[in-house]
Amino acid sequence: MKRSEPDFDIRAREHLAEKQAIGKRAAELFIEEGDVVGIDSGSTTLEIVRNLPNIPLTIVTHSLAAANVVAQNRRYSLIMLGGVLQHEANCLCGPQAIAALHTLYINKLFLSTSGLLPPDGLSCNNLPDAEVKQALISSSRQIILCMDSSKIGRAYLARFATLNAIDTLITDNGISDESREVIEQQQIQIITVSTEIPASLPELTALCAFWTGRSVSSDRTQWRGAIYCARLGSRCMDTGRNELGIACGAFIITTCIC
Repeated sequence: MKRSEPDFDIRAREHLAEKQAIGKRAAELFIEEGDVVGIDSGSTTLEIVRNLPNIPLTIVTHSLAAANVVAQNRRYSLIMLGGVLQHEANCLCGPQAIAALHTLYINKLFLSTSGLLPPDGLSCNNLPDAEVKQALISSSRQIILCMDSSKIGRAYLARFATLNAIDTLITDNGISDESREVIEQQQIQIITVSTEIPASLPELTALCAFWTGRSVSSDRTQWRGAIYCARLGSRCMDTGRNELGIACGAFIITTCIC
């Protein structure tokens, strides 16, 4: 079991391509005009909000980041759940949020998690956030879990749902066949997305620079940039984009390591 996880700002930059692809697919497949949509706290659900169509929607959330995005569009009706600010999760939690959810009916909830341990269930490290997640689930008709595949096999302190509480899982194609089989045994629909490979060397350069440019802040962030470039290079090589794969390696050597 993992004891802790990084703060929201750090998590928002991890597995960014996967989260963006998941968020885009979730919004495309499930959002309809007039929906009452629950948005859980989390960096992946934030990408869903950034891809919402420009149609009348009611958004219920306790996420500060999601609320800030929703508030920019007057076609959306925003219900912000109150409570005490949880800095590491960037959300409001507590009895105020839970009491408000008892009075609401959400037809589609986009749920996030820090860990999914088959067949046990979902967990996170923040106890107050876990309580709000439970209340969101109880108030929702359809539960759509959105998470990148790196979270499969992880478990944290606060377990907030069993797998059979979920209707649909949207994740990236890094999910293993074994995990897919166990999850599907719970009658959960699994939708996988593939991350987009950069189409050109300038696009690749921009992506790698986005990460390695943060290396000045700390050695820890520097190695995250190197890991991102390595994964991106591997995907390029696997799909025959050898020139882009080699360029990723050059970025690691010249920017992250030297």
